[in-house]
Amino acid sequence: MAETAAQKAAAQKAADAAQLKAAQAAIAKLQTQVKTTQANISAATPTPIGDRAMDAKLAAQAAAAANPTQAQIDNTWATQQVGTTGKTQAQLDAAANAQQTAYDINQMGTGFKSAVNPKTGMVETTTPTPAKIDDPNNDDPNKNKPGWHFNPKSGKWEIDVNPADTGAKLLTKEEWDAIQSKTAEEARLANEKRDAFALIQQAMQGYGFTAEEYAQLSQYIESALINPKIGPNQMVLELRALPVYKARFAGNETRIKNGLNALSEANYIEQENSIAQYLKAGGVSNLGTRSTYAKLIGGAVSPTEVGKRVNMAVDRVTTADPAIMKQIYKYNPNISQQDLVSYFLDPDNTLPQLEKKVAMGEIGAAATQAGLDAGFGRIEDLQQYGVSRGQAIAGYGNIGQVLPIAGKLGDVYSESGVTYDQTAGESEFFKSNAAAMNKRERLAAMERGTYAASAGNAPGAYSTGYLKKSSAAGLI
Repeated sequence: MAETAAQKAAAQKAADAAQLKAAQAAIAKLQTQVKTTQANISAATPTPIGDRAMDAKLAAQAAAAANPTQAQIDNTWATQQVGTTGKTQAQLDAAANAQQTAYDINQMGTGFKSAVNPKTGMVETTTPTPAKIDDPNNDDPNKNKPGWHFNPKSGKWEIDVNPADTGAKLLTKEEWDAIQSKTAEEARLANEKRDAFALIQQAMQGYGFTAEEYAQLSQYIESALINPKIGPNQMVLELRALPVYKARFAGNETRIKNGLNALSEANYIEQENSIAQYLKAGGVSNLGTRSTYAKLIGGAVSPTEVGKRVNMAVDRVTTADPAIMKQIYKYNPNISQQDLVSYFLDPDNTLPQLEKKVAMGEIGAAATQAGLDAGFGRIEDLQQYGVSRGQAIAGYGNIGQVLPIAGKLGDVYSESGVTYDQTAGESEFFKSNAAAMNKRERLAAMERGTYAASAGNAPGAYSTGYLKKSSAAGLI
C-alpha cells in the first residue's frame, strides 16, 4: 500500500537525523587527521633559514588544515570517495542510516514493513494488512479440521456435507454452527421430554392400575415420546382421555356429569384411602372396591360422611337389636338383608334419608316390644316429630302400662264420649298433649266416682267387673 504523508515525513525526519549524525562523525574524523598532521610537522627536520618563503607556505597550509572551514569539511564529506567503494562518505553514511532506519521500523512490532530501495536508496514502508476471513492462513478454528476447506468464492471455511441432508454441497461456517446448535437444542429438549415422561410413568405405578392397564398406558407413553407434537402436558391430557384411565378414576367422570370438578389423581387416591379406613373400622373391608370408591367419590360423599353411614349400618342396625333391623326391612322392602351396608353406602340414598329409615326402625322396634302397633304412618309421624330411640323405649313403656286399663274404661264410659287409645297415649307421652292427658285423667275420675258410690254394696252390685277393692283407677 502507498505511504501516507505522515509516514513519509517520519521517514524523512529519521533520514535527516542520520545524515546529521554522520556529518558530525566526519568532522570529528577530519579534526583528528589535522592534529595528526600538525604533530608530524612539528617532529620533522627544520627547513633551512634561507627557505623562509617555503616555511611560510607550509605554515599557512598547516593552519588551514588545523582549522578547516565548514565548506571545506562538507565538500570533502560529500565529494571525496572512500577507498575502493566508489562512493563518498556521505553516500555510505546515508545508505547505512537508511538500513538502520528500516531495521528500527521493522522492530517496532506495529505491523509496518520497511526496506531500502536498492535503486533509489530510499526507505520504503508499507502499512499492515489485517487478517481477513477470506485469508486461508488466518486463525479460523476450523481451518485444520478434517473435511473443512477454504472456499475462495465465499471467502469462508466450509465443510462438505451430504447434499441429500441439506440440499446443497457446502455449508458456511455460520450455517453449520446453526445446524449444530439446533441439533444440540433438539437433543436437550428430547432429554427433558424423556425425563418428564419417565416421571409420569413412575407416577402411574402408584395409581393402582392393574398390570394389564399399566401395560396399555406404557404403550401410549412410548408412542407419545417419539411424537414431536406431543409434550408432557399434552400427554397427560391425552392419558386422562384413555378409556383405561377413565375406568380407573371413574368417580371423576360421574363428578363431571354432575357439574362438579374432577379431583386430581393424588386427591382421588387420598379419598379412597380414607374411605377404606372407615370401612375397615366398621368391619366391612370387603366393600372397599374400586367400584365402591368411584360411586362414593362420584356422588360427592366425603370420607367423613362414609364413616357416619357405616356407623348407622353397622353399629345402629346390624349389631344392635335385631328387632330394629326387622322393622327397617318391614318399612323398606327394597333393602336386601344380604347387602344392608352397601345400601347405606349408596350415594343415591342421602344421609338424611338413611337417618330416617334407621330412626323409624328404632321407634317401631320399641313399639313392637311394648306389644303395640308399629304401623308405618304412626311411626313415621313420631320420627318426623323427632322421637329418639331412648324416648321411644320410655314412651311406649308407659303407654303399654296404661293403655289396657284406660282403653277398657273408655269402653265402660263410652256414653261420656271419652276414649283413650294408642294414638292418645302417643300424643300424651311423646308430644306432651294436654288434651290426651285430660282424657286419661277424666276416665280415672269417673272410675273413682263409680267406686265410691258402690262402696257399700256387695261385690256383684259393682258397676263394672274391674271395680274391686283396689280400683283400676289407681293404676291410671
